[in-house]
Amino acid sequence: MRSPWSEIVGSVFTTDQVRSLLGSTSRQAVHDRVLRHTLLCLKTRDGHRVYPTYQFVSRDVVGGLSDVLTRVAGTIDDWTLASWLRTPQVTLGGASIIDELLRQGRADDTILQLADVAAKHWSR
Repeated sequence: MRSPWSEIVGSVFTTDQVRSLLGSTSRQAVHDRVLRHTLLCLKTRDGHRVYPTYQFVSRDVVGGLSDVLTRVAGTIDDWTLASWLRTPQVTLGGASIIDELLRQGRADDTILQLADVAAKHWSR
């Protein structure tokens, strides 16, 4: 049975696929990026680590994502965060955070403010 989260989050890469995409980096290097909030990792119900494909562009992570992840780190579970990144935002004219990061290649003030507001709300 397919998880409802897969419909929301979309396709994912395995750790080995991320290693290859990022240039045959080690598993530890991938894990370190997750700890530094420069890469979003999701843990499946059966304990596997997966990475939403939408966070990658070319052979790297989309610009500005780490700024957003750092601001919301520890305020909400990773699956909800992954969903929020894809949720259309009125402030962005209906685009999602990830859409805007892909378009701009960076996190502008509007995106950072959205992340700050979300983190404050989730921290309650």
